[in-house]
Amino acid sequence: MQYTTNYNLKKPEGTDVVNIDDLNANADIIDTELAKRMINSGGVPSIQAGLDAEKPTAGATGQIYIATDTQVIYRDTGTVWVKVGAVKWGDIDNKPDLALSSDLATHSADVLHVPYAVATGSANAYTVTISGITSYKEGLAIAVKINTDNTGASTINVNGLGAKSIKKPNGNDVVAGNLKANSIYTLRYNGTNFILQGSDSAGNATAADVLAGKTFSNDSNTNITGTMVNNGAVIITPSTANQAIPAGYHNGSGYVKGDANLVAANIVAGKSIFGVNGPAAQSYSGSFYMSTTSPVAVTIGFKPNYIVFAAVFSGIAKMDFYNSINPSKNIANIGTDTLDLSTITLTSSGFIVGPATYTSSVYFIAFT
Repeated sequence: MQYTTNYNLKKPEGTDVVNIDDLNANADIIDTELAKRMINSGGVPSIQAGLDAEKPTAGATGQIYIATDTQVIYRDTGTVWVKVGAVKWGDIDNKPDLALSSDLATHSADVLHVPYAVATGSANAYTVTISGITSYKEGLAIAVKINTDNTGASTINVNGLGAKSIKKPNGNDVVAGNLKANSIYTLRYNGTNFILQGSDSAGNATAADVLAGKTFSNDSNTNITGTMVNNGAVIITPSTANQAIPAGYHNGSGYVKGDANLVAANIVAGKSIFGVNGPAAQSYSGSFYMSTTSPVAVTIGFKPNYIVFAAVFSGIAKMDFYNSINPSKNIANIGTDTLDLSTITLTSSGFIVGPATYTSSVYFIAFT
C-alpha cells in the first residue's frame, strides 16, 4: 500500500486487496479539504475588502478578504485568517462596489454629515469634541445633546476651534430656556454663527395679547403664558353716560341691549337718543263741536304730544291742558260738564275725545 504526499490518500498496489473502506476514507479526506477551500462556505459573503487592519474577526470558514492597502488576499480557516496570495485591487475586474475606509473618512469629514456629541461646559458656554472636524466650514452641521439649560445668549466651541454664537434662524440670540438639558439639537454653521435647526419661534405678540392660561412663542422666547383677561360675554345696558368696554378677551356672545321703544315717535321733538331723532316739531290749531252722544274724531295729520283746549261755558272761558308724555301734568279747568280729559285717545293722525255731558264749541292747539 502506498500513500499520497499531501493528504495521505491510500494507493493500493497491484498485489493489494481492494478494500471499500479505503476508498471511503479517501473520499472523506478529499471532501474535507475541498470544504476548506470553498469561497462561500456557511452562507457568508464570498469576498470582502477593506484596510488590512480592519479585517473582521475570523470564524466563517471559506470567506475571502482582500486588503486594499497591502494587496494581500486572506482566507478564513474558521479560526484565523491565512494569507493565500497577493493582488492589486485596481486590477480586479467586476469587483464589488464597496465603501472603503478612506471613503468613510471623507464622508465623516463632509460638512453635510451630522456627527453627534454630548456637550460639556457651563450654561451658555458649551463645548463638544467631535472626531474629524479640524476647522469651521460653512454648512458644517453637528448634533449636540445639551448638558444644562441655557440662561441667555449662548456659544458652542467645537474641538477648541473657538466659541461661536448659537442663533435662531431669524438671527436672534437664543434666550433663557431655548436649550434644555438632555435635549438634542442640530446646529449648522453659516460661516459666522451656528444656527439652531428645525424649530424656531417668531412673532411680535406679547403676554398681554394672548388669553390668560394659553401659551405661545415670539421673537424673544417660547412657551410664554398669556395674561389677557377673559371677559366672556359682556352685556351693556345703555344709560345717560358713556360706559367703558373692559379690555381683554370677549367670546362674541356679549351685546348692547336694545329697546323696541327706541323709535322716533317716542322721542321728544328736537331730541336724539343713540342717533334716533325725535320728530320735527309740529302744531295744529282748530275747533270741533263736542257731542253728548258719541266721541268726536279730530284729524290733524300727526300724533300730538300736547293739546290745549279752550271753551266757553255759561259765558265763562275755560282751558284744559292735555299732556300725553306725562299725564300727571294734565290740567283740567273746564270740568267734566264740557270736556273730560280721560276720554282722549291719541291716533297716528290726531285724537278722539268725548262724548261729554253738554254740547259746546271747543277750540284747541295740538303740537308735538
